[in-house]
Amino acid sequence: MKPFLFIFDLSMFHNVIRIKKEGLISPPYVYGFIFDVPDGLPFTTKNLDIFLDQLPKGSPWFLVRHHSKGWRDFREVLERGGHVRVGFEDSPFLASGKKAKSNADLVKEIAKAAKAIGRKVVGPERVRKILRLGS
Repeated sequence: MKPFLFIFDLSMFHNVIRIKKEGLISPPYVYGFIFDVPDGLPFTTKNLDIFLDQLPKGSPWFLVRHHSKGWRDFREVLERGGHVRVGFEDSPFLASGKKAKSNADLVKEIAKAAKAIGRKVVGPERVRKILRLGS
């Protein structure tokens, strides 16, 4: 198992520093940036840049959006080397704004978008290597 460090605002980076010092987590630190939840930060390029400036070098990171507008920004995230998390838990909407019938529809759509910009979609074994989980 590998904990994801979900970040809603800058103060949460300080919490990560604290739990690192306590020895509760080990590299690579995997971050999930959460935007657009009620009372949370909106997704903007500026807010994303601020979060990225706080990341330890080489840390994998994901964007999580909670509504259909998130699809507009997934391409930018993929182009910057980030990853995206999709599924009904995050947002049930396809790029068209229509509700997906299943999680599989959401995964197929983001995989197609990633391939269109030259990102390789990896399988479970590669993910285990990236996160240093073993087989």
